[in-house]
Amino acid sequence: MPIRFMSFTLLEDGNIVLINEAHCRKYGNPRGHPNAIFYRLLLVTPDGQTVEKGGPVNQSFEENVLSKTNFGLMKNKKVSYWPLFNDTLFELNGNEPHPSLIVDFGEHALDTEKVTGLSDEEFFLVCKENDYYHIAGQHCQTPEFISLNIDVGGQENGYCCIYNKTSGEFSIFRSMASHSSNPMNLVPQLSVDEFFVTIIPTQHIMDVKNYLAYMKGKIPLKDLKFCPSQELLDRIDENSNPVLGFYTLRPEKINSESVYLAED
Repeated sequence: MPIRFMSFTLLEDGNIVLINEAHCRKYGNPRGHPNAIFYRLLLVTPDGQTVEKGGPVNQSFEENVLSKTNFGLMKNKKVSYWPLFNDTLFELNGNEPHPSLIVDFGEHALDTEKVTGLSDEEFFLVCKENDYYHIAGQHCQTPEFISLNIDVGGQENGYCCIYNKTSGEFSIFRSMASHSSNPMNLVPQLSVDEFFVTIIPTQHIMDVKNYLAYMKGKIPLKDLKFCPSQELLDRIDENSNPVLGFYTLRPEKINSESVYLAED
């Protein structure tokens, strides 16, 4: 590849779409001598031509070290990307990016003038003082749902949002993490067809095995609803690879009335 890149995907026509890695524009150069390379969406053709698509990505936030993380290309039938701190999800139509979904935070939206060029610490302090919300983390989507993460500055907390593209309904969760009888974190890392996919660390499964052995049959059956089968647990030890968890969502359960925000 002719350039460093953050993420890429291969299109059906043989073109490669990637987001270049431009973090060195300031921090990889002598103090006071940043270069002019910003994050861009690029198309690399099979014959090696590089074509810029969609213009600079997150240029307003590139003095913030955090801006280089947690956004990337998502491919599940369609190719989409959600730049960090941006309110807009983009999808590729052919080889051209177009806005697909806009999240309107209203009075909680980032004021670009107040956060441009800030360090990580300064950025989060301004978000806390002004109660700014922003998209944080890589999104995933299936034909029906989009998963995205939202940081709420005033609360210094993050939330996972599941949005139904068909109905417009959504659910927001304070926590979707694993617990003693369920090793699966429901925040997806990727998606395939109608399935969201999460990565389950081996240690989480070992924790469940140890918990079940310690309780020795004293756990109510209702608390084992999402527990892995004994057959799967028996196959896992400390040297096993992480496990992929595939799951689908029921549309009728994705609605604002179903939201439960777990307290710390």
